Amino acid sequence: MKYVLFILASLLCGCTNTIDETLVASNTGKPLYQLHNTHFDRFVVHSRKDFKQFNRLILFNMNVEKLIVSPSTDTDINRSWQQAKTEDVFAIAEQFDELARFIFDKGKAFEYTHTGGEDVLAVEFRLMRYDPLVSKNGAWDNPTSMDRYISSFGQAHIQVVLANSKTGELVAVIEDALNLNLGIAARSFSTDAAMGSTNSRQNQKAAWRRAFKIWLSNLREDLERLKQQA
Repeated sequence: MKYVLFILASLLCGCTNTIDETLVASNTGKPLYQLHNTHFDRFVVHSRKDFKQFNRLILFNMNVEKLIVSPSTDTDINRSWQQAKTEDVFAIAEQFDELARFIFDKGKAFEYTHTGGEDVLAVEFRLMRYDPLVSKNGAWDNPTSMDRYISSFGQAHIQVVLANSKTGELVAVIEDALNLNLGIAARSFSTDAAMGSTNSRQNQKAAWRRAFKIWLSNLREDLERLKQQA
């Protein structure tokens, strides 16, 4: 009876908990499969069975070495981000590093660790591209004029590399993009419910933090599902 109810609930919500796969390349050393019904735009693996061997997980700090800030059609936005310094990018990435341990400590399938080993899955998030829709830290805002409300601070693109920490063998590569906004957290900041949020250092920081939390939580959930289904 419980199984029937679960199937009905899945049909009603239009979703499935089963991760499926499609062969995308067979002319490599090992075949590559694209996973479906994950939380990410692209999730490629050699084999879903690889996840069964891991009981622990080591998560490296966010890698920002290859980050590209895309040019905007707005000259003020371009000028603002051209003035960005290394410490500005690191300030964004630090939020990810703070959240990582907190999010994965809640996981059930993988024990969070700081050292590699036979059963340790190594994970590295790479911030690849940012398409800004606003100036850096609200630099365009004129305190004497009416606040400018926005629905998005831009779009962030990431790549996630998963590997066997003992052998270095690649296990999976993930790609995804998110719009940077405050979501329901916007109620805690300077916002207009109908129009969006004001551009400020505080709101931008909160939008990045929200995106990092979504990515980390989604990865934890997908990894747990993959291990269960391996």
